[in-house]
Amino acid sequence: MERYKDDGPFIFYKGAEPIPYRSGITERSQLSRVMAPACGQGDASGRDCNGWLDTHFEKPAKDHVRALLNGKAISGSAVEAAASWAVKTLLLEQHPEAHDAELPNHERESWPNLDTLLFPMRATGQLPPDLSLWCTVTSQEEAGPDTPDEVVLLPHLHVAGQAPAVFEFSAFGYGMTGGRQLALQLLHHPYVEVEHPFEAANLATRLWPEPPTTLDPAEMPTLGIQGTQHWNRTFCKGGDMTDLNLIRMSQSAFFHELVSPRITVREPRSGGLAV
Repeated sequence: MERYKDDGPFIFYKGAEPIPYRSGITERSQLSRVMAPACGQGDASGRDCNGWLDTHFEKPAKDHVRALLNGKAISGSAVEAAASWAVKTLLLEQHPEAHDAELPNHERESWPNLDTLLFPMRATGQLPPDLSLWCTVTSQEEAGPDTPDEVVLLPHLHVAGQAPAVFEFSAFGYGMTGGRQLALQLLHHPYVEVEHPFEAANLATRLWPEPPTTLDPAEMPTLGIQGTQHWNRTFCKGGDMTDLNLIRMSQSAFFHELVSPRITVREPRSGGLAV
């Protein structure tokens, strides 16, 4: 909030459309804070989980996130700290009880089964599995590299003996120096791996899992307006219910129309598929 307070007026978007007041005006004088529900001292450990979030995610990442937004490179454990912070932030931003302070009447999208990820994260201190995080740099300049215009449709999965597995997707962006934006995308993809079209084209960097050794915004391609539009529509929720075995078979020529070739079943481990 301190960083961006003098950058107004602000306009908030859903997709490519600005969100207006009831009067029709779209400009706002201040940023909107996403307010997540408070978690107090009532957990079994007796620890305040807001304090735990601060200790475990916020403080380790603060200087490194600021460095990135100032266009500076980070490396080693700093990249992992920034990536962990971003995953945590995008997860909490999707909480069903979260709301935008400046947009009280705006309907938000959320992950309906988020607690199945947050509770184990709190219990183990580890980020939930089956999450991938990517980043790229965007701008409002017309020029930019050619980008994939490809939509990966995210299915619901039927897995024998398990509750249906639902893919979830979230995106967020932060203003950087020079009018650019650090754009983040978080994907929950149970049972399968997903290849990001922009990563395959060397236009995006995977931050989680396995963060890179160095992250330098100055060395990353900057997407123009059209590239940013393509980036924003890379993933689309709402695919049909698909049996996990059909995705496995879709890797063969006969079934290749069933699901995006970017989605592949994870290799089985001892005891069955990794969950």
